[in-house]
Amino acid sequence: MPWNTDAVLIVAAALWGALAGTLLPRAAYRLSVPAEEDWRAVCPRGHVLAGWLGPARCPG
Repeated sequence: MPWNTDAVLIVAAALWGALAGTLLPRAAYRLSVPAEEDWRAVCPRGHVLAGWLGPARCPG
C-alpha cells in the first residue's frame, strides 16, 4: 500500500512543529530584550538559564 504523500507531509510538519515548540521557548525568552541590551542569562528569580534549547520555565 503506497503512502499518501499529503498525510506524510502533514504528520512530518506536525512533528516538526511540536519539536520546535518544545525546544525554542528558552531561546525566544533570552532574545526578547529591548535593542542595545544584552541577551538574558538569568530568569526573573535570578536562576541561570543553562543552554539555548528547552522550556522557558524557571528551574526553581
